[in-house]
Amino acid sequence: EAALRKLMEESFGEYVKGGLGSVEAGFPLTLRDLKLNEKRIQEDMEEDGNGPPFELTSGKIGSISVNPGWMGVEIVASSIVLNLSFSAVKAMAWMMRPKDADEGDESPEQEFVPRPAPAPPAPVAPRYCCAHGT
Repeated sequence: EAALRKLMEESFGEYVKGGLGSVEAGFPLTLRDLKLNEKRIQEDMEEDGNGPPFELTSGKIGSISVNPGWMGVEIVASSIVLNLSFSAVKAMAWMMRPKDADEGDESPEQEFVPRPAPAPPAPVAPRYCCAHGT
């Protein structure tokens, strides 16, 4: 249980104002009423210096439950509220940014090249039945 708490603190801690606070004992581990650190989240979104055309102004998560099992871990987040502001200037700059080589694979503007249709199957000769003359 202590290891899972530490993992949650290291994974989510910097994105939540005031840290994760108290975690209910036992499983599933549940965190309630988390207020997001919008400045830290915005920094990550603008990591390359050319972030998206919106900015996170505030946010909260009603609860996060972490339930470990034998084959994996189930994480459930509920009541997520994100307030975003939109900037037309940032939108234009974002659309005008140069494309990275990595982004070329994900571009919806790629030309679609259809595959050629498969060849039709070879015709089968009719079978003759000497018992019936057909």
